[in-house]
Amino acid sequence: MFRSTTRTRRRAVGMAAAALLSSGLLTACGSGSADSGPSRSSASRQAEAPTDTPGAGAKGSPKPSQGDVGKMSIFGGEPLTSRQLRLSVDGGSELLADVSGLTMDQPTQQSPGEGFRLIPGEQTSGTVTVVRGSEQSQQFTDLIDGRTQPGTASLDQLDYAGNPTKHFTLQEPRVIRVENGGAQSVTIRFTSLAVG
Repeated sequence: MFRSTTRTRRRAVGMAAAALLSSGLLTACGSGSADSGPSRSSASRQAEAPTDTPGAGAKGSPKPSQGDVGKMSIFGGEPLTSRQLRLSVDGGSELLADVSGLTMDQPTQQSPGEGFRLIPGEQTSGTVTVVRGSEQSQQFTDLIDGRTQPGTASLDQLDYAGNPTKHFTLQEPRVIRVENGGAQSVTIRFTSLAVG
């Protein structure tokens, strides 16, 4: 009984990761990335962003520049959709100025004829970068300062009325980098991602 439940969960997680990868909401990084400790026997790669130019990828068409590779957006849909994002941590929430760099570490395997291929199985950790808005919650500030270590954090995309349209749950969020500038940019590492 336990094995079938675990197997079903792993299958569902793998299908969710594949759907996010194919839609461009998730970037595949092999488990041999520099920030994941000692490298394993799997290769590392980052997914290429879809291009808007007609015929992209066809013979004779220009390849995307190095700056275009790996740039993904968490937003789906039309360019005129709402760009309000809310981060909720320990009961406090704040509107964010931007969310970028959503990546998941996934074990990959390179084969000579097929290139890189994801190895199915349990998800590993990932990262996301958020830029704080003008109104900052004390709970998120406590997470940044290391005074609290919540079990989950929620990231919601909101419509124009403030209702959530997409919901992401980050398990065991930990701040790994803070860049202070005109706006505070915070990189968060999490152990798994649930999309709802």
